[in-house]
Amino acid sequence: MAIQGFGAANPNDIRIFEAHNGIYLPNDYVKFLLTYNGGVVKPTDENSIYIEDLNATVNVDVFFGVKTKDPELDVQLWLNDYKSDMPQGTIIVGDSHQHGFIVLLCTGEETGVYYWDHAYEFPNSNDESNTYYIADTFTEVVKNLL
Repeated sequence: MAIQGFGAANPNDIRIFEAHNGIYLPNDYVKFLLTYNGGVVKPTDENSIYIEDLNATVNVDVFFGVKTKDPELDVQLWLNDYKSDMPQGTIIVGDSHQHGFIVLLCTGEETGVYYWDHAYEFPNSNDESNTYYIADTFTEVVKNLL
């Protein structure tokens, strides 16, 4: 298994997170939290995610969880830090080795998983465009990592 999980999330902690942030998490992400509650992704070539708009791959370093033992690995910390920079209904669910975030847009017409190159590591990124579509669902992103 390529993801070393942090342990199962408490269903009540997930509901509290959703209520506190006025957001409903997609069922597949909730299932991932209930099983793994985030985790460290082993760095291998097979664990990369291709991003068509960048014509490049990124390597997930870690997926964040809910109420993790380490606050640095908690979705709420990252949401608090970057909430003003993201559309409403978006959460940061992971970090990549390329210094970008894996984000989950939970509401609206463009729901799905995206790569946010907030550090402008790729030449395509600029102030007007630095977020790139990865997949429609969280399951599609992690299917090769589990």
